[in-house]
Amino acid sequence: MIQEESSAGKPGADSKERLESLISAVNELKNRHLDAPIEWYQTHSGLPRNLFRISGYSLIVLSVSLPMLTLVKFKGSELVVALVALLIAALAGVSSFARWDSQWRGYKRAQFSLEGTQALWELKLLEARQMDDPEEAAKVVLQGARELIKFAKTIVTTETEEFFAAVQLPQITSKT
Repeated sequence: MIQEESSAGKPGADSKERLESLISAVNELKNRHLDAPIEWYQTHSGLPRNLFRISGYSLIVLSVSLPMLTLVKFKGSELVVALVALLIAALAGVSSFARWDSQWRGYKRAQFSLEGTQALWELKLLEARQMDDPEEAAKVVLQGARELIKFAKTIVTTETEEFFAAVQLPQITSKT
């Protein structure tokens, strides 16, 4: 009853309420198609970043240490040198295969692109809320929602395709 009284005295109040209801419904779509992927990329980009950095620093330290280890003689030094060389080769191979750097880059690029799309959506909402004609504002909201979903899907699909395009089996050459 209170709702009817407050909107009865204001022309266009019902249209404004419908607009806000539309915006609320479209924001539910935004949560699924934009907010969820942004959160996914935020939470999943840390592991590739950390693996890339740890493997890179480890390769540097082990590679620099190897020549020094060959000069130091102690019981089992040959085994230590062999193990360090094996670690270097294994770490280089796994890093090359996993391509953590490109995975990290792709995740962050997708996240930033989605966040840019989110900013454009928020701008569309501001534009719609400033319009005098609620029907035209609703058209702006719906058009913005279509663009939002289209851009979000394109960004996620592009990142996924780039990820799988970069996956390749390690190249092993034999000396025959």
